[in-house]
Amino acid sequence: MMHTRARESDADPGKPVSQRVFVLIHGIGMSHRYFKRLASVLADHGDTYLIDLPGYGWTATPAEEMSNSANGDLIGALLDDIGVNSCTVVGHSMGVQSATELAITRPDLVTELVLIGAAVDVKRRTALQQALRLGVNSTLEKPPLNAVQFLDVLRCGPRWYFAELAVALAYRLEERLPMVEQKVLIMRGTRDLIAGTHWSRTLADTAQHGELLEIPGNPHSVHHSDPATVAAGILAFTNRDQPARTAEQGVRIDEPITPRGPGWQVMRTPSPHV
Repeated sequence: MMHTRARESDADPGKPVSQRVFVLIHGIGMSHRYFKRLASVLADHGDTYLIDLPGYGWTATPAEEMSNSANGDLIGALLDDIGVNSCTVVGHSMGVQSATELAITRPDLVTELVLIGAAVDVKRRTALQQALRLGVNSTLEKPPLNAVQFLDVLRCGPRWYFAELAVALAYRLEERLPMVEQKVLIMRGTRDLIAGTHWSRTLADTAQHGELLEIPGNPHSVHHSDPATVAAGILAFTNRDQPARTAEQGVRIDEPITPRGPGWQVMRTPSPHV
């Protein structure tokens, strides 16, 4: 069970906010924990859900590998189960693959798709290439993130990590993304060694309704190193052409949710606005 906490919201009562639900999907080996800084900002603008996929964080490890389409189906069923009927889906790194599958199969549920540090670059689709770049990238990340990553990967274990790595390397994001009907925001830090400029630009151009946002001076996990700027980019993207409303002061609570079925953990950060 996840730790729960609550604090008073520091939202500006007169600040326009969007009526949004945000769903955050982590990358390989990770858990919801490295999304907490971004979730803390987004939660002032909409209910925010952080999902631990099967085999990651504190969830049970399946006996067999999980495909991205299977993950997408399960996430959709999970959101149905907890009452979400419209959301902005944010995926990071290899988590963009499950996010993309969810957007393709559930256009009724996903209103916008945000892909941060999208993997895997078509020119670097081997385990060795990814390992080398991840190793160098770790020197650019903040030390607290490296500590979180080390513990999450250790908890994940080598069997599951390499099983899911094979799935990720086989996924053709450049072929699947054009099937997404929703607006797509491709986001990266300019120091991201995993998702380069050319690859990210190609993805934005490939999407039916795509655009690229680069955040200067940040590495692969830009959502952790610069959550305020990432959140601002997401909000500008999602709020476009959306009616604004007035925020009200309230209390925000981080609470665990145990949805129906095994192998899932979700943390919900409700918006203080009603």
